[in-house]
Amino acid sequence: MVEVRNAGRTRLEAVRVGLDAAYLSHFAAVRVMPPEQDAATVVLGALDPGASRTLLVELAGEDYWRHTGTFAVTAGAEAARFSCSTLVFP
Repeated sequence: MVEVRNAGRTRLEAVRVGLDAAYLSHFAAVRVMPPEQDAATVVLGALDPGASRTLLVELAGEDYWRHTGTFAVTAGAEAARFSCSTLVFP
């Protein structure tokens, strides 16, 4: 689960989360809520100051071991990146 929050003082338009397709390819099933709008992009919409939206990514393991990826949150010219890591046991 990822919470995207507008910590600024102005409204953010067209907030998007770019999913790392290479990271997600290591899993047998991937469910994203809200659903992807196009390949590996989730549109969260506008965020008023102080508002937040939640992105849920549910994964079913397939390839054993540790998998890492990077996700990007963008709103116009503003961008933030974060890394994640998942360990899949045999």
